[in-house]
Amino acid sequence: MKLEALRSKIAAVTMEEIRIAVIEDEIVLLQSRLEPHDTGHLHTAISVLTHRIKELKNGGY
Repeated sequence: MKLEALRSKIAAVTMEEIRIAVIEDEIVLLQSRLEPHDTGHLHTAISVLTHRIKELKNGGY
């Protein structure tokens, strides 16, 4: 995985913290692309990513 390869270059930060930061950045990007219509897929993606952050924070997968 690319994240694992980059890990040694990033200071003393856990992989979970890195994953959460990347996912949070993606959520912000997707939110910036939301429109009043025809962006249901973005809402779904945001929901899935938000759920993934909750999993990581609770020690899941």
